[in-house]
Amino acid sequence: MKKKLLAILLTTVMAVSVTGCGGADDNKETTTAKNEKTTAGQTTTGADAPTEVVPPTPELATPEELPAQPFAHITFDGEVDEGYKAVTQATKAADSAGDGANFDIVDATDAVLTYEEGPVGKCLFIDGKFGLDLGLKPTNTDQYTVSFWMNAERLATFGPTLQVGYNMHRVDNSGNNVTWFNVTQCEWGDATLTDGGRIFPMVWSRSETGDAADGTDCWPWMATFDNTVKGKKEWVMVTIVCTGEEQVSPVTGATYVGAEYYVNGMKYYDSADNFTNHTYWAEWTWDATLAPNIMKPTEGAVFQSYFGINYWDTILKGYVDDLYVYDTALTPGQVATLYNLGNKDCKTGVEAAQ
Repeated sequence: MKKKLLAILLTTVMAVSVTGCGGADDNKETTTAKNEKTTAGQTTTGADAPTEVVPPTPELATPEELPAQPFAHITFDGEVDEGYKAVTQATKAADSAGDGANFDIVDATDAVLTYEEGPVGKCLFIDGKFGLDLGLKPTNTDQYTVSFWMNAERLATFGPTLQVGYNMHRVDNSGNNVTWFNVTQCEWGDATLTDGGRIFPMVWSRSETGDAADGTDCWPWMATFDNTVKGKKEWVMVTIVCTGEEQVSPVTGATYVGAEYYVNGMKYYDSADNFTNHTYWAEWTWDATLAPNIMKPTEGAVFQSYFGINYWDTILKGYVDDLYVYDTALTPGQVATLYNLGNKDCKTGVEAAQ
């Protein structure tokens, strides 16, 4: 990202109220969390911080052997029951008032699951009328890896692709144990370089346990540095590696957790490197990382895992393939191995018929 992009992104983030998941392509912001002020960037006071930084060029690392067994693996081949089910949005029940959601999520009994050729065997098509309850379990650690392939026919700003965490339907108030990450689209880019400033995929997260003592919210995010949309009408592999280091903002006092962000097997961001060495951001100490405790058990909270659907926004239309969860932080070489298992040039659906 160029400095112009950083300036626009900072201005937008700090000027616009943002919420946890919501917003459609018309740029309406509907989710409760988008009404909360975010402090995604603050001026750094470090005298040794450089005045300008060029982020390292992402490269595919030398492949390394993967751990023997993933914590979870969903192939979306349709051959066996892998624990996921179709769900859809429904009018919110009266007894759920006050939880912050616009909809309830219920079983989609009429959904037809369609499987097509994907980058790794078969993939599953989501038709925009239903999403998936993935049925995942928490890893119980802040060292984990989540990776999946997707190909969107339609994206919505702050809309859902993969979202996991606790109490994602609740109002973001103290004591509600709201903790999640969402792989989504934002409009914080440079509108002169992209379509309306859209960037995808971006990882946005939230954890009340990370809030600062003065109430400053923990709303971290991570994105690529090339100011583009990836994964719309093309296959892309998104990988989030939570490395587990505690990172306390020297400006806001909010607490985050170290993370690395990969797209198509290549590392685009390393929050621990940035936190210590200003490798990616120069003039600012950005809350560009991951919320803590997303995969840890929380008393009185329900762990949820969805793909293509949330409690507020437009349901995704597109494809999903091979989703992995590891209860360890994969190395760059191991992420490269996962990527090499697939074929991002695969043609699916309409593309395959042409």
